[in-house]
Amino acid sequence: MKLTALLLAAASARAHYTFPKSIVGAWTSAEWETNRMTENHFSHGPVTDRYAERGSLVSFPSAYVATDPGILFQLYWPTPTSYVNPGPAPVKC
Repeated sequence: MKLTALLLAAASARAHYTFPKSIVGAWTSAEWETNRMTENHFSHGPVTDRYAERGSLVSFPSAYVATDPGILFQLYWPTPTSYVNPGPAPVKC
């Protein structure tokens, strides 16, 4: 009974986290130095829009085909001199 109640509570739990500081090794950043502070950082609500346009989208399983650049290539021989990432152009901020 207790396990069932715990599993039901865990399944319905939602969480939104904020990370105002970054810690790398012994170095700690100032608050919001390396992370972007959103307008709802105190409410822990979901970020729905931060003045950004929606990125390009792809759908699977038809996003790539075997003949697209970067999908099928020789990894070891001959040694690749360049690589083209498959898919749409990377997002630019």
